[in-house]
Amino acid sequence: KAGAQIDVAMTSRAQKFVGPMTFQALTRRPVFTDLFSLTEEAEIGHIQLADAADLVIIAPATANTIARLAYGRADDAVTAIALATKAPVLIAPSMNVNMWNHALTQANLRRLVEVAGYNIAGPGEGFLACRWTGPGRLAEPVDIVEAAAHLLSPQDLAGVRVVVTAGPTYEAIDPARFVGNRSSGKMGVALAA
Repeated sequence: KAGAQIDVAMTSRAQKFVGPMTFQALTRRPVFTDLFSLTEEAEIGHIQLADAADLVIIAPATANTIARLAYGRADDAVTAIALATKAPVLIAPSMNVNMWNHALTQANLRRLVEVAGYNIAGPGEGFLACRWTGPGRLAEPVDIVEAAAHLLSPQDLAGVRVVVTAGPTYEAIDPARFVGNRSSGKMGVALAA
């Protein structure tokens, strides 16, 4: 909806939840599903997608996918594209709270951030599909889009400290009277964001 051209790659396990036809209908583009497909790989499709990407988003990123990425596995369409791209990679984790909190998952995430420079969006907290409650929930789509927009935008103000004031202003006329406005502060909050 924001005007981006989206190419979708899916693992075989992702296809058990949502069919590729759904994403093909939404994007009006072919969905890359098989690293060894004669039609997709005739042109070395995973390399073409990796080269063409301005940003790679892996959502949802399961504990399994995160572990495979952390150790450079490229045994399916998603991990092969992630390993081959020079574009920024944004991971949106989604898993059971205990899997999220596990020391190996956290170590794998640190490895992806510190060694490969990957970026993380989420996870959210709340009621999970497994009926547990806690962190591990896929970040809201708006939060993933915001993280993607941040990664794609120029970072002209990176490292610059800026003060933004918000709210109404009052200018004294004398000790008893003032001139003011009814500002809600929403503009200042939006600028700070």
